[in-house]
Amino acid sequence: MLIRSREDIRAGVLANLVARTGTTDIREGGVLVQVAEVITDEVLSMQNAVWESRNASLLGSATGADLDAKLADALPDGIQRTAATRATGGFVQFTRPSGPAMTVVPAGTPVIKSLGSVRYVTTADSTFTLLDAPTSSPVSVACQRLGSIGNAGALEIDTLGSTVDGVTGVKNTSSINNGTDGDSDERAREIARLYIRSVARAVESALIYNALQVDVAEYGRVRHAKVVYDPAGPGKAILLIDDGAGSSGPVVPVASETLVTSASGGETRFFLENRPLLSSPVPVVKRDGVPEAGVKFIRPWGQVILGTAAVALELFVIEGYSYYGGLCQEVQKVVNGQLNDIVNFPGIGGAGCEVIVKPASVYDSVPLRIDIGLILNSDDQATVRAAIARTVTEYVNSLGIGETLYRGRIIELIMSTHDEVVNVTYVRHGPSINVDSDVNPAESEVIRTTDESITST
Repeated sequence: MLIRSREDIRAGVLANLVARTGTTDIREGGVLVQVAEVITDEVLSMQNAVWESRNASLLGSATGADLDAKLADALPDGIQRTAATRATGGFVQFTRPSGPAMTVVPAGTPVIKSLGSVRYVTTADSTFTLLDAPTSSPVSVACQRLGSIGNAGALEIDTLGSTVDGVTGVKNTSSINNGTDGDSDERAREIARLYIRSVARAVESALIYNALQVDVAEYGRVRHAKVVYDPAGPGKAILLIDDGAGSSGPVVPVASETLVTSASGGETRFFLENRPLLSSPVPVVKRDGVPEAGVKFIRPWGQVILGTAAVALELFVIEGYSYYGGLCQEVQKVVNGQLNDIVNFPGIGGAGCEVIVKPASVYDSVPLRIDIGLILNSDDQATVRAAIARTVTEYVNSLGIGETLYRGRIIELIMSTHDEVVNVTYVRHGPSINVDSDVNPAESEVIRTTDESITST
């Protein structure tokens, strides 16, 4: 679509008016010019309306509610952007100089994190149970705004939002870290594109798309996924996942697992409940309590092949293997399917293809230590430094698998989001906090950190 400027439209309108009317009086302020101005405004308004309508219909330029409506029309039910979650928890206690026993601060009392003026409300009554007790019983709070803005370090919630008789202050005794931002417009577009490319199963985009849809209350959500290949193993793909905290797949040891309680007779193959690690030691299969010889253990499919067929009523048990639990286990079920639940887990993997789901390794195997040199203009430097640590942590933990951490981006974020910062003099990292460079992880690694690992001087 050709977009014309107001000057171009006006010139075209005047030329047409002169050609059609024969009038040559195009003095500024003349009747013909005034008519041209009115027509120009109307044409410009129509052009803008057509342009906005066109943009709203395109995946790449639609935003906000227009983008959500387009995704709802184009994608199957249930596929939509992930909504922001509310930060909750972070026990708070109220303080007072003195007072009678059983003073109650009612549920719903507003409290504030002064840095950013973020408001919360208590979720239960808080009580000064003893005479002259200086602090009340701890209660949790819920942020009134959605997203990570509601996350707060210990002691950051520090202001009463309303007057409570006899109460002079409030502090949160523990941090709140469960507020998450919803998917951005670009993230929603990425999910839509991945879905379209994932309709053909077992392709790389299908693995990534389906992994990113896994969200289990017990384990959290897959936030990053990446496929890498084993050059020494054709047909083998490794699907790396991460939950944004570097804890998406704990290794779970299995001391003993029953393969069959009472064999029907003639069985030679059994399947484990979970897919064993390639690094698992060779387990022991027992037939009626006696170790079985000649057993083949097929990894990573978790298949046991007996050398001698089972006899009716025999008990078979396997001992001593390990598997990835948590989100890795859930994603593996999505990829390979679940024989006892094919409705919810039909599987997307192709025949002859081996897809192993693993957690992305954490760079240096520990939260990255970062030290930042700051020049501040603030009377409450401790609060500002805690907020800066939170900003840096959120940036680091948003990095995808194999993505570089840029020192310049840390400096840019600090300077653009914290008015109290006059200058950032250095950003160093590493076990001894003495490395002054960007951080480049391996393709299968993620860089992760915590507020406690961010220091500033």
